[in-house]
Amino acid sequence: MLAELENSESDYQRVTMDNLHTAAFQGTSLARSPLGTSASLQVIAVSPSALF
Repeated sequence: MLAELENSESDYQRVTMDNLHTAAFQGTSLARSPLGTSASLQVIAVSPSALF
């Protein structure tokens, strides 16, 4: 998942569409990227292992 997120950051069309959605849907959940952020993915990856 992190690799896909990193690859999408170099896809200028995807970055443009993400920025457009961020501006158009400001203040709603639709403003967020469907891939999430690297920080949120790292938290998800660490959380299950932290429970043990």
